Amino acid sequence: MSIFASSDEKLDLEKDFKTEQYEDEYRIKIPKYMKADTGLHADASLAFQSSLKEVAILILDENIKEFKDALQFLNGYDDSASFIENYANIQINLISQGLLYPESGDIVVNKIDEYPAAQVWMEGRIDGLDIAYFITCIETEKKVYFIMSYTSKEKKTKFEDTFKKVGSSFELINASGN
Repeated sequence: MSIFASSDEKLDLEKDFKTEQYEDEYRIKIPKYMKADTGLHADASLAFQSSLKEVAILILDENIKEFKDALQFLNGYDDSASFIENYANIQINLISQGLLYPESGDIVVNKIDEYPAAQVWMEGRIDGLDIAYFITCIETEKKVYFIMSYTSKEKKTKFEDTFKKVGSSFELINASGN
């Protein structure tokens, strides 16, 4: 255990988070200590990190119809599962391909901002580092949003509450434009 690791981070959603907005499309709450970082992922609409705390969050989106059509063409869509479950499983599989010793928890299906959502923890090793990911997928009318929060596996418990608050704070602003 690192000498810098401390107890679980218990941030107050109103006091310790800032609201970040992507165009007129969506808003999400991010811990105030995180800074925007466009270099984290080229396709991310928003991305934040704190090098000091070793945490990062990025948000991507995809067109649901295009994604579903591609999966059905490749026979990769499970008609017995919901779209959000299919999407979460595909993301878990894609991330797992880049990890050594990948493990994932059970997908928890719920609603965020009244939209179908799936959340799951993943762990694995990449570039010699043990990493923990908290993934939130949100299905809106036209897009699916992928929120990936990550830190070292050692700090997973510390940031669990923070990552859940970030994922659950997603709010679609303009449903017609998404």
